[in-house]
Amino acid sequence: MTKRKVTVVTGASTGIGRAVAVRQARAGDKVWALVRNPAACPELVELAESEHLDLALIECDVSLDASVEQAFGVILTADGAVDRLVNNAGVYAGSTLEAHTMDEIRAMFEVNYFGAIRCLKQVLGPMRAAGGGVIVAVTSQSARAILPTWAAYAGSKCALEGSLESVAMEVREFGIRVHIVEPGITLTAMRGKIKPRVNPPAYDRLVTRYRTLVAADRTASMAPDDVAQAIQSVLSDPSSPFRTVVGADAVRNIALRQRLSDEAWVALFAQESDDAFYTTWAQLAGVPDPRSRADESLVDP
Repeated sequence: MTKRKVTVVTGASTGIGRAVAVRQARAGDKVWALVRNPAACPELVELAESEHLDLALIECDVSLDASVEQAFGVILTADGAVDRLVNNAGVYAGSTLEAHTMDEIRAMFEVNYFGAIRCLKQVLGPMRAAGGGVIVAVTSQSARAILPTWAAYAGSKCALEGSLESVAMEVREFGIRVHIVEPGITLTAMRGKIKPRVNPPAYDRLVTRYRTLVAADRTASMAPDDVAQAIQSVLSDPSSPFRTVVGADAVRNIALRQRLSDEAWVALFAQESDDAFYTTWAQLAGVPDPRSRADESLVDP
């Protein structure tokens, strides 16, 4: 009998993490779903029970060393090793750097960067001893196609991708695969957690342009399971590339960023007139004028 794969998914209470946990459990994995508050996820427990899935919730705040150590202590005591780790937990706050507090920036890095590193450090030794394993980190298109108001968020994702590229080289000889999945705009609970931001008025034009682009793309947002399906493919296919981009907007934006010089990309949002900016973006991206597609109800607060 083939042993069930032991899969750990962080940030599994909602969105992409929840979709990954359910999809992998349905595929036959033994899934440990790491969530900050298990009591807030009764529907996930009910789903697992109704479908007889081997899916267990475990309390874990990835921003805290002790919480991560305790959660993985339970997992490793129960199963001895982790076959698959999906580092998905993340937080988002979009703002100009001037408007961000240092505490907000630190909090984002504690979850998006250090949270993932904490979990990695728990599984690398056991995976090495077991002779293999798979690690998938959910980052974002923002790691490679950076837009205004993403200084903190994209910074945390770029930092994680840089570390993972190094780790991938360090552990390859031990049979451990490391992969990055970069989603575009996905319809998750994360957007509902975005708090209204007050930026200095000097940035009004820039922020409006950014929000319009994003609102236009949100009209075709992916479902979390679209990303979960891509992650499942990476987990099961050893020939998967190091980076997998998911979502039409992410594919378009990353390709556009790669075509443009650094100077041209930086200058995009600084054009004098809105008409010039939106026309240029539409031409470069191969899309209609974002103003014609933007839904005001989908604009960030």
